[in-house]
Amino acid sequence: MVNAAAHVEAGGMSHRLGPARLHRGLHLIELLIAVMVLSVLLALAWGPWQRTLRHFQAEALRAELVASLSMARSTAITERRRVTVCGSSDGMTCDQAWSLGWRVQVEPANGATGAGKELRVHEARQRHVDLRTSDHRPDVRFRPDGRNAGTNQSIVLCVDGQEHSRVIISIPGRVRSQRPRRSTPC
Repeated sequence: MVNAAAHVEAGGMSHRLGPARLHRGLHLIELLIAVMVLSVLLALAWGPWQRTLRHFQAEALRAELVASLSMARSTAITERRRVTVCGSSDGMTCDQAWSLGWRVQVEPANGATGAGKELRVHEARQRHVDLRTSDHRPDVRFRPDGRNAGTNQSIVLCVDGQEHSRVIISIPGRVRSQRPRRSTPC
């Protein structure tokens, strides 16, 4: 028995009753509305997404800098030699360009002149992160006992002109980092 609500025979042809026929595909208007809504949502999310991306880039750079400084101190202690960390744009020479990268080198023994043994070269690739030494000292030097050669020293990481964090090297050579409590211009 055929369900009368489902099919009606009319002149030998069967017609489906009940729910409307299924749509096959999207109409142009529906597609344009969906693209417009998606565009608006992407435009609203773009700014916060970029800020979050810059934050994570700065965090990664901060962690790499802390690791390089800690390695330099450890090497100074184990090898009983002076170790220098300096800003370097080309990875070969110290030129105070911390934002472009840095190099870690063991100083020559017995006060000899010339380049020391290279331990590590780091090339910074983040365009929106700027590194600045707070006291305008060109490099960080660790003595053979691991102490910082001088007073406390800071390297400030700036993102879009605002201080993101700072890496602090104390007189005993301890390396730590801290974030500002409120937004601070660089």
